[in-house]
Amino acid sequence: MANEAYSRVIIDQKLKEAGWDITDSNQVIFEDHGVAGRADYLLKDKIGRPIALIEAKSPDIDPYSAKQQALDYAELQYKNNIDYIFLANDHIIYFWDFNIEGDATPVPVFFSQDDLIRKRQTKELKNSEPLSQKPVSDDYFSDINSEIKLRPYQIEAFNAIAKEYDNNKRGFLLEMATGTGKTVLSALIISKFLKTNQAQIILFVVDRVELARQTKGSFEKLLGNLSAVATYWGGSKKNLTGANIVVATIQSLIAHGRDVFTSGYFDLIIHDEAHRSIYSAEARGIMEYFVGATRIGLTATPKDFLKNIDINKLNIDDPRAVELRIQKDTYKYFDCESGQATFRYTIQDGVKEGYLVPGKLHKMTSDITQQALSEQGLVGEGDYENENYKITDLEKKVFIPKRNELMMKEFLEYAQKTPDGDIGKTIIFAVNQNHALNLEKVLNNLRPEFNGRFAQTITSQVRDAHELAKDFRNIDNKLPRIAVSVDMLTTGFDAPEVQNVVLCRPVYEPTLYQQIKGRGTRLCKEIDKKEFVLFDFCGVCEYFEEKYDWEAPLKVTEPPANALSKETINQIQPEPTLTQNLSENEHPKNYEKPTITRADFVGGRDEIIYGPNGDKVDREMYQGEWGKAVAKFVETHPEVEQLINNDDKQEELIELINTELLNKSEFYFNEDSLSQSHQVIATIRDFFLSALNKKNLPSHDDQVNEWKNGILDKYGEVKGNGSQQKVMMVKLIIEEAIKNNELRNELKKSPNISFLTKTPFNTFTPEEWINTFGKETLINLMLDVKNSRILNL
Repeated sequence: MANEAYSRVIIDQKLKEAGWDITDSNQVIFEDHGVAGRADYLLKDKIGRPIALIEAKSPDIDPYSAKQQALDYAELQYKNNIDYIFLANDHIIYFWDFNIEGDATPVPVFFSQDDLIRKRQTKELKNSEPLSQKPVSDDYFSDINSEIKLRPYQIEAFNAIAKEYDNNKRGFLLEMATGTGKTVLSALIISKFLKTNQAQIILFVVDRVELARQTKGSFEKLLGNLSAVATYWGGSKKNLTGANIVVATIQSLIAHGRDVFTSGYFDLIIHDEAHRSIYSAEARGIMEYFVGATRIGLTATPKDFLKNIDINKLNIDDPRAVELRIQKDTYKYFDCESGQATFRYTIQDGVKEGYLVPGKLHKMTSDITQQALSEQGLVGEGDYENENYKITDLEKKVFIPKRNELMMKEFLEYAQKTPDGDIGKTIIFAVNQNHALNLEKVLNNLRPEFNGRFAQTITSQVRDAHELAKDFRNIDNKLPRIAVSVDMLTTGFDAPEVQNVVLCRPVYEPTLYQQIKGRGTRLCKEIDKKEFVLFDFCGVCEYFEEKYDWEAPLKVTEPPANALSKETINQIQPEPTLTQNLSENEHPKNYEKPTITRADFVGGRDEIIYGPNGDKVDREMYQGEWGKAVAKFVETHPEVEQLINNDDKQEELIELINTELLNKSEFYFNEDSLSQSHQVIATIRDFFLSALNKKNLPSHDDQVNEWKNGILDKYGEVKGNGSQQKVMMVKLIIEEAIKNNELRNELKKSPNISFLTKTPFNTFTPEEWINTFGKETLINLMLDVKNSRILNL
């Protein structure tokens, strides 16, 4: 069995790695004897004053158990001249700032001498103040730019952090929809941390080089009066001198962070797109290397890898799977154990309050697409007539030029336009690099008057892609009108002028779908932008509506061992040219793969205006938050189980739910919002029991059928001649009312019968309608359609 001496060998090595010279007694003293006993290690500052001690234990003893022993040394032997305690053996280190509230916490490495000195100096200045001491108003940045006004929800988000920070919480997650001003909010947070002396050096982590440049520019405008802002691209940190704010890509930190920065260098770390900056093992490793810092995550799409997981059972069956899920879970990493963000502001919130524009969905599935979406799949041609292709194979295993042309013509015909009549700026998401180039060619051929500048492929495989993206984003640049991309523009790309987002690729992950949709939600006053159009050419929305399993735990995949090198090289080194970085499968030689040449045509088309509660993805995410809130509510109210099972206590249960759970800030759960998100009509008690898996809710389809039967019984009863025609006419109105959003919207404005002259109602003449029902009865029927709760969900 290894003893304490073995642990000390490892501790010595870790001290060296942290920059301590263990041979210099002015830095480190071993076995320092005194009135309280023998301290294993005494660490000193640069002028020889004690600053920290280390209590070492053998590998089989948890050093946490030595807290009181170490505290006795600090208080009795060193007369309170010690500020910090490390408790360590060969494989674990605890750090304890015992003079403030808070317990010893595990850290991956020892702090350097400079880190400990800086922490002590900050404490000795005693000029820090609580974050929440001075209230924040909307004109916070007025001394820099009077036109910058903080929005109410940005102030609420900061206040949520400040309140918990002042109560010693050090991890926070802000779930903010794309386009809601996360950069301005981050500047507010950084400014307040610096002004209150709660932080001296701040790291802002991004995952794209272009995003780092954008952020640096924004911070310089908003924070330049407080500190220099520097970017770290790798290599030395000479350019960081004098900068209290450092913007860095996660890739540069993975590659060079440990060599350049000490583990305690940063006091506050803000993660932009937080679900990405902690996702891989390498990213998680470098971020956990930095210790003692407050961590704030910003994301529009957190990853809940602990949802619907029985941790205890999985820990028995596969402990490694539990570890991977905990590592990747965004909520867990940022100390939001309940699965609820510190503050949440959704796309729906932004649309309702006028800070984002709503979306309109334009769905078109071509005949070929419908075949590829079917169980059988798309049948090949010629030598490949025995092959069957699914939607995920299109433009990967088989090329279909006519389909590409049809999709682009459909987009051009129905695209949102600027006030000047130009095609609104558009981002098209293609399957891969080769597909993007083919779509670019189609578009430029369809609009030859722009001399090949109408559309432009912008991917990481194109030279100077970041400059191309910057030019496209510039509202003064009229060309190109269309950016064709694959993944590069899904996150971290702010282009308010974008009016159209086009899906020419299947998407099966709701997080990615939300990010793509978010490209169109930003306001743009210059073009009086009122909405954006999401074009779905691959059955994506139907997939999330009908096939995606919203209750299944998220899939966890462990990154391959070589995941670091390629990503890091692509992000840190200069952008490669197209031909340098194309794989054989991606190379634009269409004749190397089968091609389907037959004509394609529109198989189905529909336009849907998103309601105030968004689409299925938005609704399911709201349902998830309701489930978490109910679980937490039951955990903190143990009396609930007894109330549920006692029929005489149901009113008491409802009262408790109404008082403690409903209409609270952030989610405002209530019967209407839950009906909208679940798409069914039910009581609060029903929704509550359903979240606990104690009762099944009725299905939307069942409630729609119940409404249909009720209307049919009321207006289609058999009376004399023409009864079958009457039933047919009622059924026609019912079916159109269910599927035709335009009809329902018209009836909401004014219940009338003018629509009877339109298709498909003009199958019968207006006289036949009136003779069969009577005008008053028809108006009453329209009122029943208008007032139907289930149809209006």
